[in-house]
Amino acid sequence: MKKLIVVDISNFIFRAFFAIRPLNSVDGTPVNAVYGVLSMLLKIIKEYEPTHILIARDTKKASFRKEKYEAYKANRTEPPEELIPQFALIEKLIDLLDLKSLALPGFEADDIIGSAVTKYREDFDEILIASGDKDLMQFVDGPIKMLDSMKDKVYGPAEVEEKMGVRPDQIVDYLSLIGDSSDNIPGVPGIGPKGASKLLKEFETLEGCIENLDKITNKRAHNALKENLDKAYLSKELIEIVTDLKEVNFPSDELKYQLTPGPLLKEYLEFLNFKSFIKKLGFEEKSSLKMTETSQSLGQKRVQSVAELERFLAKSKNHLACYAVWQDKLDPFAKLNGIALANEKDSIYLEVSSKLNEEEVWKSLSEVKSALLGVDLKLIYIRLLKHSTILPPPIDLMQAYFVINPDRKMNFEQVLEETLGEEVIGLNSQADLLDSPGLERPSLQRVGLMKELWSLLKDDLKEKELEKAFFEIDMPLIKVLAEMEKNGVDLNSKFYFELEKEFTLEVEKIHQEIQKIAGMEVNLRSPKQVGSLLFEKLELPVIKKTKTGFSTDADTLQELAETDLSPIPSLILKYRELDKLNSTYVKVFPKLVNEKTKKLHTHFKLNNAATGRLSSDNPNLQNIPVRTENGRRLRKGFIAPSGHKLLSADYSQVELRILAHLSQDPVMIDAFLNDKDIHQQTAAEIFGLKLNEVTKDQRSSAKAINFGLMYGQTSFGLSQTLRISQKEAKDYITTYFERFHDVKIYLDSLKDICEKTGFAETIFGRKRYLPDIKSTNRQVKAMAERVAINSPIQGTAADIIKIAMVNIFSEMDARKLKSKMILQVHDELIFEVPAEELDEMTELVPQLMEGVVQFKVPLKVDYGVGDNWFDLK
Repeated sequence: MKKLIVVDISNFIFRAFFAIRPLNSVDGTPVNAVYGVLSMLLKIIKEYEPTHILIARDTKKASFRKEKYEAYKANRTEPPEELIPQFALIEKLIDLLDLKSLALPGFEADDIIGSAVTKYREDFDEILIASGDKDLMQFVDGPIKMLDSMKDKVYGPAEVEEKMGVRPDQIVDYLSLIGDSSDNIPGVPGIGPKGASKLLKEFETLEGCIENLDKITNKRAHNALKENLDKAYLSKELIEIVTDLKEVNFPSDELKYQLTPGPLLKEYLEFLNFKSFIKKLGFEEKSSLKMTETSQSLGQKRVQSVAELERFLAKSKNHLACYAVWQDKLDPFAKLNGIALANEKDSIYLEVSSKLNEEEVWKSLSEVKSALLGVDLKLIYIRLLKHSTILPPPIDLMQAYFVINPDRKMNFEQVLEETLGEEVIGLNSQADLLDSPGLERPSLQRVGLMKELWSLLKDDLKEKELEKAFFEIDMPLIKVLAEMEKNGVDLNSKFYFELEKEFTLEVEKIHQEIQKIAGMEVNLRSPKQVGSLLFEKLELPVIKKTKTGFSTDADTLQELAETDLSPIPSLILKYRELDKLNSTYVKVFPKLVNEKTKKLHTHFKLNNAATGRLSSDNPNLQNIPVRTENGRRLRKGFIAPSGHKLLSADYSQVELRILAHLSQDPVMIDAFLNDKDIHQQTAAEIFGLKLNEVTKDQRSSAKAINFGLMYGQTSFGLSQTLRISQKEAKDYITTYFERFHDVKIYLDSLKDICEKTGFAETIFGRKRYLPDIKSTNRQVKAMAERVAINSPIQGTAADIIKIAMVNIFSEMDARKLKSKMILQVHDELIFEVPAEELDEMTELVPQLMEGVVQFKVPLKVDYGVGDNWFDLK
């Protein structure tokens, strides 16, 4: 089958630049777009197997369309400065890949593509236009299709019509009516996508619509077209793509392509620092552990008895790599389908069945002394903890990768492909998970690659001085989090059922009240209808607009509510709050209670927040609202079991205490050493008052300033937060830094240090790499500077509570206490405590939390005891 792919390389470049994190070549040149383009090209070559390829390029010279219409693409800004040097690098890459490419001054890549697919349509069984540009859908017909490689979607005529609402042969007329904002093509003002689709269904073409102008019954569309005929014709001229460029005249055989990487390409990839592609393209030997066609090769075999498993484990002296496949990864007690294990020499695969009991597998693994190497180790440790608390030390590969690359979100398979250049065998779908042959090869491949991956990650951890954060903080926490997930928390489902009824009734009342005041039916969940009600029917002042119309976000509604022009904005705010509480929490929590344990088991994530903070999901218990009374009421449903109490221990202003220690600011240190209210003290300093003269509102403003400036907030941001003028906000900031002079010096130093080193760092050595700190784009650089200020403080706070959790867990275990750590929410720990251990725990927990580090100011912990989470405060 002859298959031609015509690549819109400009489209690839811009999509790649914004999709890939900043990367640099060996000489520091930005190369993230080059990396993305190479990834996309290799992907289409591998997955779509073209026999022929043509690359269509744009040129710097303006196209003929600019001469027809001066404003054509006038809204386009210059490419980002980090992208500009990459254009030449990509051209060189295309040459070294030996790909046929063409660029023509005065014409666009689209014109080359249009001419190519027209010329070669009879020469190929299939032609794919690789682009995300909807203009090119006009050519979809017969053998010609569109390929969106980012979405892995191929568009034939039916798919184009489904997406655009018109046939491919109507795309030009359709875009002539609606315009194209990305190219600054005007279209017909007043006719949108739905209107254009409807007109073309009735009259087929733009000319048909114009000829039948008197038959257009929609008055708005009729008038819009009648008054803008010139814009419609102009738009069509701009949108129509050239299909007869004489330069596209080479024989189709010149487009033949076979990927044959040469030494010059390898040298270029080394310069670009693309180590994974060097392997992927076959320049280096593949791992000796790579899977061959049979699962029996290279010391791999299937194990079907506990005796065989234990003989294998007895030979494991150093690291034992493991890869487990679960029936449901979100269920902490889900059944195991199979597990692959690898020691120094051999790999085995166990299928859990009636012949091989799962609990026997975990019991055997709990007795292993060598380090356990793997991914999702928390799920494994949940099982191992049932058999022993003295367990092998964990080495979680995904956590190691995260510590090295905290801003990259990748799954295990992607890490293997990027780091080792290995093509990972896919696991079968969920429906086939019980089919062991579908699991054996991929599981053995993954476990085989783990040792090689760890070898690279271990060197990276050492080279970047990240071993302390990984080995001393994150890895000991694996066992703690596993225990917490296993413990779960008791939920009063009856309370939530009653709360659901109450909130549902209140929501309906608010809805009826709004409709009564408005005198019309309105869907309060529709921003469009809410916007129409507020700004067209009620004629309230428009605060801001979005691309789709009036903004009705919370800030807008709050601002309108404060005007007292109508009671409706404040009613909508209350409606949204109760509706969200109901749909996000109240209705959901009872459904997530485990049928066996009758408890709610959240999942704690170590590698989600780039600062190192823990997060949780399924359900997310760290985002339960606490700023409103109704939000706080949700905590009443989290209860202590009979004979127990809940104990909450919460760090008091830990981030400000870290700031005081690091900045050594005398005013701030004095406030904490003398147990003063830091926000009241700040208000007194800013407003020039005595402590007893500070009002509640002034303290609230000072609190916003304390936290805002600590995270690099600008005068504009502070003015928005406090709802004051930007000048007032600027004056507050100036006064703050005059009073807390050393804080200013310290925060500025964080930016300077980051610019020199390329990373921000916590007290415990956790790093966050910020290449954007050296950007010449002021906006991009400013964002990186804010992160440089934020990360050391917030990251240190995150590390402090992690260390506290490990220390408390170890001490509870040593004392053989029955108390359980069940939740962590930012700076707060929650325990389930038997009545007889309450005195011991209320002394032990604050003591260990406050003793994590010795600062110039003391860490302080507040604690509370109650029958439910709400009563702890």
